[in-house]
Amino acid sequence: MPRPTAERDPLVYEAGWDEYERLDEWRTLSIETEGLPPVLRAALLLDAWNAIEVLQHRTELGRQLVASLLRRAGTAPAHLPPLNVGLRSVQRERRRAGNQMMRIMVMLEAFTSAAELGMREHPPCPAAA
Repeated sequence: MPRPTAERDPLVYEAGWDEYERLDEWRTLSIETEGLPPVLRAALLLDAWNAIEVLQHRTELGRQLVASLLRRAGTAPAHLPPLNVGLRSVQRERRRAGNQMMRIMVMLEAFTSAAELGMREHPPCPAAA
């Protein structure tokens, strides 16, 4: 990806923050996790997005990219899953745990919560049952 040549405003952006390098690191992890089940891969990639802190601004983009990945994988074929709703159902302290395994487990719990909420709000058609 070509890097912009114009200087960024130091009042808004940290001078040493290389978003392109961080994004490349995240993309490398995305490639390395391609063989994993989609939901586990999504949890790992979202955790990595948060840990790497890819962007100084627009941190929510990571959740949107992961939701898009789930849709592309066929896990949520009709829409982007509302991961934010599920993540809000889990205490912030648990989402920010120091242990990566705990953070991944919490993300999986949040994804389950989002799916359950979606099923309650959009029950299956009676004809499909």
